[in-house]
Amino acid sequence: MVAVILPTFALERDLTEMGFKRILGIDEVGMGSFAGPLTCGGVIYNREMSIKNVRDSKTLSEKQREEVYEKVSTLSSIEYATMHAPVEEIDSFGIRTALINAVERLIDCFSPPPDYILVDGKYLAPFKVQTQFVPKGDRYSMSIALASIVAKVTRDRLLREKHNHYPQYNFKSNKGYGSKEHQKALTAYGPTPFHRKSYAPIARLIQK
Repeated sequence: MVAVILPTFALERDLTEMGFKRILGIDEVGMGSFAGPLTCGGVIYNREMSIKNVRDSKTLSEKQREEVYEKVSTLSSIEYATMHAPVEEIDSFGIRTALINAVERLIDCFSPPPDYILVDGKYLAPFKVQTQFVPKGDRYSMSIALASIVAKVTRDRLLREKHNHYPQYNFKSNKGYGSKEHQKALTAYGPTPFHRKSYAPIARLIQK
């Protein structure tokens, strides 16, 4: 059995001891999806506390993620927000620029603003707030891990809603990613307005 690495408050605690008061953890979901937005989540923990099943959202079941999200939404000690980079923005500017723009908009959701941000992943861009990029950050930082869950639940809910409009693509199961079933549906029915036309598999279909 592979041991699951559980995130801690170590990074946040170190930053608090350095004098930072509002530390925002940020993560994204949907980078490689064929359809739907890229979604960023942001979380500020105002007080250390234990929440069950806070870890990398990919290691949790949908039910577990929903339970964590509902817990977060009821706690006054946690501030959270999400921000989409819609398909139109991804197709117009590319996924990297769309992500940077979404992070900037996400930061603006918090008032008072954060004075430090922890961003999952490798270096992305200089942001308006002092930043630390944390590779695999959802394994190590509680704020980033919670942001990962908040982003994942928000985006998954949207994809389930879009499934009602485009049931042949089975968005409720594949969440917009390029499963074999999804690829077969694209070949049979073509892309929808919800698909990323700039992505190579979709672009090839359009050119046929």
